[in-house]
Amino acid sequence: MPLLMVMPRYSMSRRLLLYEINLYTRICAICQPLSILQWQLTSDYSLLWGDGIYGSKGPLRPTQRFWNIKQLASTPADALAIPVSSSKKNVNCAAFGNMVRGEYAVHMVNNGADCEAVISGIPAEVKELKVYVTNTKDCMKETAVKVENGLVRVHLPAISFITLLSDK
Repeated sequence: MPLLMVMPRYSMSRRLLLYEINLYTRICAICQPLSILQWQLTSDYSLLWGDGIYGSKGPLRPTQRFWNIKQLASTPADALAIPVSSSKKNVNCAAFGNMVRGEYAVHMVNNGADCEAVISGIPAEVKELKVYVTNTKDCMKETAVKVENGLVRVHLPAISFITLLSDK
């Protein structure tokens, strides 16, 4: 499996935060990297903000970039890539599963307006999925959805990173 090294050099902006997680999701769907090395951990593209970092004020706190990376890292250990596709051109997705342990993750980046996703092919033993949403107002906000007959319907907020995880 390849090792992915990404070296962007940008100042942090909402557009670039979504671009980065969208790129990671697309790459995960194509080549199942073992790791994503965060080369750009400078003060102007930090996972944390505050305490004087790059001229910031206030206490040290996680950025949206931190939550995006943490959410992507919630992929189950030793999970293999599962082929997945989206019929919506503004939604990119990647899926992973550890079938032995019954652990699954579906990552989606909605680059457009609010919409609903219908995901099929969920294994029969999975009855509920945790849903995490990260965007400019939510930081890994958690909800849950029921799986019925291998299908799940989930709301995808506009311009957001959404992850569905099976219970471990």
